[in-house]
Amino acid sequence: MSVRNKYPINLRMNTAAPTGTFSNAKQISTNTFCNDITLYNPSFSWPNRNTNEPDIAAVTLNGQNYTKNSVITAEGTNTLVISTVAGKSTTYQIIIDYTVPTNTPLQTYTNQAIYYSATDTNDISKIYYRKGSGNYNYTTHSFYTVTATEANNGTWYFYAEDIAGNTSTAVNCTLDTVAPVNPSMSQYTNQDIRFNPSDATSGVSAIYYRKGEDGNYSTTFD
Repeated sequence: MSVRNKYPINLRMNTAAPTGTFSNAKQISTNTFCNDITLYNPSFSWPNRNTNEPDIAAVTLNGQNYTKNSVITAEGTNTLVISTVAGKSTTYQIIIDYTVPTNTPLQTYTNQAIYYSATDTNDISKIYYRKGSGNYNYTTHSFYTVTATEANNGTWYFYAEDIAGNTSTAVNCTLDTVAPVNPSMSQYTNQDIRFNPSDATSGVSAIYYRKGEDGNYSTTFD
């Protein structure tokens, strides 16, 4: 009678979905990451093979083989897929955005409400605003409105930040809802007439004058 030696065989099959870790990137939603403007150069890594992690079969970036810890630089939306030998996979999207938001044009002066907004290839995350030399506040909307009230008169500054952290250049607009102040004048005079109005917020841009009640107004620019 022959005796066959029996050797134990260890079979390991981890069917969990694979995961990895991004460096220099921030998570903005489930499995969606964005480069951090303060760090740039996002990269991806995954655990080495061990008894507690699923075995990785392939990692691809935009359909091409991806090397662990390689910097991802292509601007736009990149798709990274990590797959296991068990057939499980996880898909990540990495948004690379180096482009600053675009401000909507503002008037230099206005007596109407100021509406500031900005656009971006990706989403706007914050709108920053301040009056005069005060500190900036922000809203998480993609726009901000300053109502036309006397209390809001002054110069307002705005800039936008996108989800990647890129910021636009600051723009400003001066709100002035108060009419210029006319100087005190005599009703009759035998001297030259000098009309010199003032405006504390935006200044006087033009002076209109006419002779007689029925004449047309002419204009002089200050």
